[in-house]
Amino acid sequence: MSISTARVSLQTLLFLVFTVSGAQKLTITLNKASTIHISNTQVRGCRVCTGPVGSRQCGQSLLLKDTTSVSLLFDCSRPQDVFKVEIVQNIDCTTTWCNGHIIQTDSSYLPLLDFKRTFTWNLKASALTSVKIDFTKTGLRQIHPSEICPDSHTYTLQVPHTTGSVTIGKFCRGGLISNAQILNHGSFSLEVPAGQKLQNGQFDVSVGDTSNFAKITLTFPKGISSSELLSPNYPDSFPDDDEMEWHFQVSDKHKISVQFLKLTEPQCQRKKAEVVYQGEKTEILSLTDHQPYEISGNVSLKLRNCRMSEKGLSLNFKVSTSTIWPEEAEVQVMKDSPKNSAPNSRQPSMLIINLTVVTSFLAIVVIGLLVACVVIRKKKNRNHQTPANHANYSTYVLPGHSDLSTTNADEYHVYTKIDDTLVYSHLLEKVAC
Repeated sequence: MSISTARVSLQTLLFLVFTVSGAQKLTITLNKASTIHISNTQVRGCRVCTGPVGSRQCGQSLLLKDTTSVSLLFDCSRPQDVFKVEIVQNIDCTTTWCNGHIIQTDSSYLPLLDFKRTFTWNLKASALTSVKIDFTKTGLRQIHPSEICPDSHTYTLQVPHTTGSVTIGKFCRGGLISNAQILNHGSFSLEVPAGQKLQNGQFDVSVGDTSNFAKITLTFPKGISSSELLSPNYPDSFPDDDEMEWHFQVSDKHKISVQFLKLTEPQCQRKKAEVVYQGEKTEILSLTDHQPYEISGNVSLKLRNCRMSEKGLSLNFKVSTSTIWPEEAEVQVMKDSPKNSAPNSRQPSMLIINLTVVTSFLAIVVIGLLVACVVIRKKKNRNHQTPANHANYSTYVLPGHSDLSTTNADEYHVYTKIDDTLVYSHLLEKVAC
């Protein structure tokens, strides 16, 4: 019987690999406050064992904790094909601070590199307090459950619920998600395939501020960008009679549009399923309403489920941002179709616009009337300025006539200027004659 040994020393790490008649042996050193769960759910007859030969204990799974170093014996030649490993760490938060951060490193678990590994961080906060995970340095993007991340690093955020465990979503590195919050407690995990070395990194953990069971924040860059999002448990049902929030942060002079790509409506027994938009104002829409396509500034979207009877709620939607043009910045209103809008949701904005138009029109009318009055008054003043005597007016008499008093009725008199009093006095003289 031949025995091959390999020894690697890396900081506090020491492991040995033996092949003994088809069996494999590993020696690992655990990190402080870590728990390792090794399980086999595929092949019978391949077990993992611990302890000396005389008192060795074997089984389909093994839980390691509160130990510094342990030797493992797998009684099959390729245990990495049938066993999976989960490495768990706990992070506790009070109402003001947390006792640790999410640190990605597998330097202490290199002997397990050939196994499929899941790194899990259990997050726990005080009652009615949330835990916040900061992804600002790398950013995350949500993916469909069947999708695979390009770098083979897949993150999952889960929370317990009265209806069972809820998967908030699966995520890849590199995206617009800047942080996530969960209420009270939950878990954040990273899956790495066999043979894939873990990428080092750190996500800061702090106390959050949400009262919903989960909240995801996206920070959009300047210009045009978009992100696709999924409701919890997608394509399965959103939690019954509960609410989740997505918060969208944009740069100044930017607008947000929301588009529902795929919707499964629930069968409600009590209450209504609806979408709540909170920004400069609050707008409540039903799931079938046309969703806002121009919202300026930062906005929160809350998906609120009803008490369901059978069919569950699921939603796949897209959020896009773009720059507001200068002419659009003058009037910052939502431009939904009136027939699809919530009652009275846009009346304040439309009232302001209507009042502005009416006021401008009235101002123009008043100015026009003032100008007309001034012109008319000037004309009246000019017409009432009568000379002291008629000698001031130049009078032209037809040839052969000496003055007006001897003029016959059929003769014409031409004046350079005619005053009302002159005309009427002339006629009165003729009548008197």
